[in-house]
Amino acid sequence: MRNLLLVFNSVMTTNERRSEGRVSRTMDEPSWENTRLIKGNLADEVPKLKDEPGDQLVLMGSGSIAAQLAPEGLIDEFQIIVHPVVLGAGRTMFDGVKERLRFKQTGTRSFANGNVLISYVPMP
Repeated sequence: MRNLLLVFNSVMTTNERRSEGRVSRTMDEPSWENTRLIKGNLADEVPKLKDEPGDQLVLMGSGSIAAQLAPEGLIDEFQIIVHPVVLGAGRTMFDGVKERLRFKQTGTRSFANGNVLISYVPMP
């Protein structure tokens, strides 16, 4: 079974690009190469993706998708990059989550530009 990794504020280079899934309520056909369209109930679709052979699955920075998958226990690891900038407004990462989610910190990494990568796994 493949793990689902949630990454907020990350950049993937073209060398690292593999096949990907796109979640959409409005799109009928993906226009990108090596792309699979994921529609319907994500809580039903993600376990099917995790059971397929292949590399780790990565969800890049979608708070609305994370809010649907995290309460179902479908995200195996969270990696969040903290940028030392105050904007004064914005969206929450887990907007819409009704219950408390608990996490265990598994690692940190500091960068010269002041950013900090923090890794977490869900706790039961």
